[in-house]
Amino acid sequence: MSYFVIFLYAMLFHVSSIMFSSQAGFNAKISDEVIFYSTMDHIISFVVVYLVLQQFQWFKRDSETVISDWYITLFEKNKFFIFIIVLFAAFLAYKSVQLILSGALRHQLLTEHETGGLAYMAVSSFFKILVPMVFFFKTSFNLKILAIAGLLFSIMITASRSELAYVIKFFMILLLFANHKTIYKKLGKFTAIASTMVIAAVLSTSLLQNRPISDGFGAFYDIFISQLTYGTYGYYLSEISLEASSSIEKGLFGFFGYVSEFGFRFVSPPSAPIDSAFVGELHNLGTSKITGRPFLANVGYPWWTWFVGTFGFAGLIIKAVFVYILLYILMTVRFVFTIVLLLSFVILGVMATHPLLTLTHTFNFVVAISIDVIVLLFSKRRHRVVC
Repeated sequence: MSYFVIFLYAMLFHVSSIMFSSQAGFNAKISDEVIFYSTMDHIISFVVVYLVLQQFQWFKRDSETVISDWYITLFEKNKFFIFIIVLFAAFLAYKSVQLILSGALRHQLLTEHETGGLAYMAVSSFFKILVPMVFFFKTSFNLKILAIAGLLFSIMITASRSELAYVIKFFMILLLFANHKTIYKKLGKFTAIASTMVIAAVLSTSLLQNRPISDGFGAFYDIFISQLTYGTYGYYLSEISLEASSSIEKGLFGFFGYVSEFGFRFVSPPSAPIDSAFVGELHNLGTSKITGRPFLANVGYPWWTWFVGTFGFAGLIIKAVFVYILLYILMTVRFVFTIVLLLSFVILGVMATHPLLTLTHTFNFVVAISIDVIVLLFSKRRHRVVC
């Protein structure tokens, strides 16, 4: 049931974004090519995920038990170390808040004061997956408080709302791990968490980003329009990434993103690098009829475009096979953090960015894989002790 709920949500968001683009004030309509390929990628991705998940009995029958025994047990036993990470996040947040109070804007935090460095990437990557996990599964009150505190401090570091969107996505992916006995209870939890994250987004917009927002329920409408707008950007940015990946030089970018681009710089510098200048460049797509503000889009270059731009329609098949292999390997070794992170791009990111587009995206996976390895080693050690 949860699988089809997620599919319907993703398809609804896909259709809504396309419809929104024709009414919101964008300079042009989304091309038929982009609509076709994005829709096909959406359908194929869900089919691939369904085929992989059906092959693993632990996922279909015991996923909640496996995660509770492996992950939750480790987190509960190591709350002190999580507390240390929270303190470190609080220290980083304190420095950012001081800058905000002195008048620094969000983009200045990132560009001039470099608050989005590796330290931020590490704590943000950890807490935005930890929060949905500790609320999805049965955990202690203290662990929940530590996770929430870490998330809030992560948000303060860069005055960004992106962590909140990730939490909602990750919690939705975790619904796949619910069995038929607990699914309705988990859906209730998801609704509560999503509502809380939206309220937090409203507060962060006003307090941290110092941006105007409507009063009362109008504030929630603003957040909804904002997320729909960001989702729509990807359809227009697709044209740019399709063109950027049209040469054979970018043949590996669809697979390995930042890693391949970084490696090639030492061998043969690319003629048109996919670097921070490319990713961060703002593209004016029009002016909002609702807010009157310009549509300035960057970063959200969809994953499928890097395959289609290089290989044509066959790129969708190549991407599907690649995702199948990745998921199969991760399911075999039961790397839950990495599975959740990857699935958020595969089935909730039709128009979202390449999962390894930048160093930040890549570091998310480095952190997730590191945690999964630690959990695997811990579970094997505990198993030997018990035996």
